[in-house]
Amino acid sequence: LATALAASPTVAACAPVQFFRGSTGRSDATGALTDSETAFQQIWDQLPSDKQGNLVEILVAYIRSPLFVQRRTM
Repeated sequence: LATALAASPTVAACAPVQFFRGSTGRSDATGALTDSETAFQQIWDQLPSDKQGNLVEILVAYIRSPLFVQRRTM
């Protein structure tokens, strides 16, 4: 099962969105992507493929991104 999931393009497309939602405490039952989620997916896609599965590399990319550095005031 793990091998099949790792090779799945659907899982590869879903993983960055779920990681972003989990790290920001968001959930969305509709499945619609927010602008932030789309932006994070683009950051993820820019990582070399061997680093996309590395949690430390993903966290560093997220923390360096404007999504983490620039926050809206509420």
